This record gives sequence, structure tokens and C-alpha cells, in this order.
Amino acid sequence: MSRVRLYTKVEEPADVRVLLPYTKPTARLQLVIDCLRIQYVQPELVRVGDGDEYWRLLRDAWAEGREFFIVEQDVAVWQGGIKTLAECPQDWCTLPTMCHGRMITTTFGCIKFGQRLIERRPGWWDDIPTTWFHLDANFTDKMGWPFIKPSVHGPAATHLNEIQWADDISTRYTLERKVAWQSMEAGQAVARVNYRVEGDSKKRLFRRDRGEHVATAQVTRD
Repeated sequence: MSRVRLYTKVEEPADVRVLLPYTKPTARLQLVIDCLRIQYVQPELVRVGDGDEYWRLLRDAWAEGREFFIVEQDVAVWQGGIKTLAECPQDWCTLPTMCHGRMITTTFGCIKFGQRLIERRPGWWDDIPTTWFHLDANFTDKMGWPFIKPSVHGPAATHLNEIQWADDISTRYTLERKVAWQSMEAGQAVARVNYRVEGDSKKRLFRRDRGEHVATAQVTRD
């Protein structure tokens, strides 16, 4: 059992619904959460496994009939990314992410399902296979890819899963250096965020040993 305690509170959360499916609490997941929190987004964490939990999450959220976002547990969204998607008049919007060395525009790493899209397609998930790692591909195929495509926004979100990075990014790079590398390539500034990790709750301080609290997040320049 992981000992990481996740912190999600936002005092004045933005009026968006962001669902964040995850498998276990980790410091990396806290980074994903923090990249949303600095955008005033308070994600709804939903624990999923290798079964049909992810599919049921999508089916049930769709059945509610209102707009929602998905941000996956290993995708860091740059500041302003959710706002950019929310303000787009299109109903199917994504931020591309790196997948096995290729930039893909149809993943569920960071995606918006607009209300009109949902209302026009009731019961959409009922006949989509429930295998969790094919949900994005099966959804895209049913939408009519490649003739019907999402509205793709940039720059890309950062995929924090190291196996997804291109071969020319050395595996000896730390996670922090990889995030910094991509943000610099996209012409962005780099900020530092803190993990809230287990420690002395009475002191209400972040742990600072071994740099465990340190990570980098993409932040757009003003």
C-alpha cells in the first residue's frame, strides 16, 4: 500500500469538471494534480484498475449529460490548458501527448467532451469494448476517424510516463529534466511546484529531504 497522501484542495475552483482516473496514489500523480491546481482546477479523483472501471467512469459521466474533461494520471497539463479547451466552441477537444515516441492527438491524456457532443450521442459507450488501454482508440474509431477529428490545441501536454518518450531523450534524464526539456522546446517558462507528501502533520510543512518535493511544470509565459 502506497503511503503517499494526495492533496487536491483548491479554495476557489474553476467551474469545470475534470475527472482524473488513477491506479494508486504516487508523488507523480500529485504533480499532475498540482499542475491542475495552479489553474484553479480541482480534479475529481477516481480510482480505476485493470477491469472495466475506466470504461464505467466514462459511461456514467457521459450519462449525466454535461460537459466533462479527462486528465490521466501521468499527464501534466500546462497552465491555461484546461481554460483553452473549455473556451473552445468545439465539443471534442484534446491536448496531444507523446505516446511511444509519437505525438498523438486522439488520446485521453487531456480531453474535453462537450455537452452538445454528449447530448447528440446518448448511450455512446454502451457498445464500446471495455478494455482500458483501447478506450481512446475505440472512441475515436466510432466517432469516424480520420474523417472526423478532434479540435487539437497546443502546445502538447507532458506525458510523464518515461516509456512514452522518444528514443532521443536519454533515459538517464530525470523526470524533472524531461518536463523542463519539453517546456523549453515549446517556448515555455518552467516553474517549480511542491508535492504534499507524508510527514509531520503538526508542522504542516513539505518534506524537503532528497528533493522529493521538487518537480517542474509547464507554465505559459504572459
